Amino acid sequence: MDLQTAVFNTVWDGKLRLLTKLLASKSKEEVYSLTSEKTNEATPLLMADRYGHLNMVEFLLEQGSASIEVGGSVNFDGETIEGAPSLWDASVAGHLNVVQSVKSWNICQHCFDQFNSSSSIMFRWPFGNCEVPCRTQS
Repeated sequence: MDLQTAVFNTVWDGKLRLLTKLLASKSKEEVYSLTSEKTNEATPLLMADRYGHLNMVEFLLEQGSASIEVGGSVNFDGETIEGAPSLWDASVAGHLNVVQSVKSWNICQHCFDQFNSSSSIMFRWPFGNCEVPCRTQS
């Protein structure tokens, strides 16, 4: 198994200690590359969001410099959503703690996916939360 696949699988499983060991001897450029590249059309950050691994999400954003606006393919309710950003992915998976953490990075909450759903709209759906301002696409 190559290192990129090992990093992806480690994030998927939520094994932060193993991830830090895998990346310990890598340069900043190598860490960025390993945490930003897609495997199976998803970045490690999207996998951490999807499975609610808050410690992994925070590590990837702080140490890995993972881009939170890079979207990927996410399977949700039998549909494959292309271009789903990090906040959207955490929202539809129902991980409120991850959503709150990702929101703290001041990302574009109004990025739209292929179905014209924004992250802020998807945030309201699983939580019934109206504190996130929503707007429609113009």
